Amino acid sequence: PLHLLRQIRRNVRDDQRIGLSRGLEPEAFATQVVAACSGAMAMAKADQSSAALRIVARQFADHRLSGERA
Repeated sequence: PLHLLRQIRRNVRDDQRIGLSRGLEPEAFATQVVAACSGAMAMAKADQSSAALRIVARQFADHRLSGERA
């Protein structure tokens, strides 16, 4: 997950340089994304269901539709 954390932080900072993702703290947001996805993967495996993965994906998609990039 360390490479994912670094890439997400980099993406947030790049967005912020062009005026997007203004309210996000790169480290906190990257940690939230990786933790949510890791947790959803663990739940999906334990439940033998992709429901948790779909919920997390939908939440991030809804955030992107709100106009923020990150």
